[in-house]
Amino acid sequence: MNEALQHLRREKHRRTKDLVVEPATQPIDPVEEDEHATVVRQALQTIDPELRAIFTLKEESGLSCCGIAA
Repeated sequence: MNEALQHLRREKHRRTKDLVVEPATQPIDPVEEDEHATVVRQALQTIDPELRAIFTLKEESGLSCCGIAA
């Protein structure tokens, strides 16, 4: 029984290690980046101006949530 529990613990540890995701190393396609930016700008036009301002402060100005709330 102890051996089975030890096996399960080892397997749990191994599965956790497998979940580590490495950052992408492929270069970003400028055309795709422009298309993505266009989609984001269009989506921002559809939301409440206050939410748009919060998003802009967070993503473009780099402010923290606490900084935005202050």
